Amino acid sequence: IENFLIALENLIAAKGIGSEIKLTFVSESVEMWRERLSVPPFDKNVSVLGFRPHKEAVAMMTQADVLLLLVPSGSEVMRDRVIAGRTFEYMRSARPILMSGWEGESSRILSAGGTLTFVPHDDIKKIEHVILECHRRKMAGELVANPNWEFVRQFDRKLQTGRLAGLMDSLIKR
Repeated sequence: IENFLIALENLIAAKGIGSEIKLTFVSESVEMWRERLSVPPFDKNVSVLGFRPHKEAVAMMTQADVLLLLVPSGSEVMRDRVIAGRTFEYMRSARPILMSGWEGESSRILSAGGTLTFVPHDDIKKIEHVILECHRRKMAGELVANPNWEFVRQFDRKLQTGRLAGLMDSLIKR
C-alpha cells in the first residue's frame, strides 16, 4: 500500500486532477492507515470506512468507478496459492479493477475475468499513469468494463454449491 499512497500523494499534489481523485477504503485491513489518511494531503481525497456488512459492501462495489485491490507482499509460494478476499465479488461487480501488488493467482483469475488492470506494486510512475488513465477514461465516458461472463459465471456460488453437492453425492454412493 505504501507505494500506492506515494503515487496518490504525487497526483494530489500535482496541478490538475489531484482534487478530483476520490478514494474510499471499505476494509478492515486499512485501519492501520486511518490516521495517515485523515490528514493532508489525503484528508480531502480519501475516506476510510472500515468494515461494512457484505450486502452493503457489494452495493458499494457496484457504484464505484474503479475497484482497487492492493495485494501485500508475501512469499512467492503464498502469492501463487492464495486468492485475495473479494476477488470473486469484484469480478461479478462488472466494474473496472485496478490491482497493485504481486502477480499471482488473484491477478490470473481477474485477468481472465476481463476487467483487470494490473500494476506492479513497486512501479510508482506506472501506478500514477494508470490512475490518470482511469480518470481520463471516466471523464470521456469510456470507463467501462467488459467482463468475460462465460469465465465469471463459473464462480457463481449457486453453481459451485451444486458442483460440491454433486461431488459429495458421488462419494456417498461409492
